[in-house]
Amino acid sequence: MGLVSENKISTFIFCFLFAGIVTVLISFTSSNSNDLTNGGFENGDFRWNKWWGLELDRTNKHSGETSCKIPAKTQEWRGASQIIECPKSAKKIVISGWIKTKEIFPIGKPWNNAQIGVRFMKTSDEEDMENYVGKQYPPVVGEAKATSNWKEYKRKYSIPKGCNFIEINLMCGTATGTAWFDDIYVEIK
Repeated sequence: MGLVSENKISTFIFCFLFAGIVTVLISFTSSNSNDLTNGGFENGDFRWNKWWGLELDRTNKHSGETSCKIPAKTQEWRGASQIIECPKSAKKIVISGWIKTKEIFPIGKPWNNAQIGVRFMKTSDEEDMENYVGKQYPPVVGEAKATSNWKEYKRKYSIPKGCNFIEINLMCGTATGTAWFDDIYVEIK
């Protein structure tokens, strides 16, 4: 083999390796990782506070193998929540998720339905009603009632000053019926 042929092969190999490295670096820097843990419920109820009535469902799911099922109760709010630490530099948050409902009919107030909600907090104590910064109940990410197939909801929020923790809620108000939640995604910017 001549010197020219060896240089062409070396140049080709260098360009091929360089392109591969650049592709990997771009994929790492542009990937949108979920700031919420286990938003698809593939690890069961891991990291979700389930004292509000979270059940796992392997039959009705948007994707993967499992979703969160919340049967409504006529006398109480039910659901699940997860608290995320908010980085000091964060200014915005985008929350999205999928809801499916079966015969969700509010009892009393019109907002008693299936919802994905958010609250901004000073500490991780979700029981302390004085703990919230900004609006105590910001507009919900999305809500559904009656019977509906899987639908994606998405909302962007400005993070209020003094926020150290963010609570994501999957809720079913005082109502009848059942709601499913899946593929909950949070991006803090």
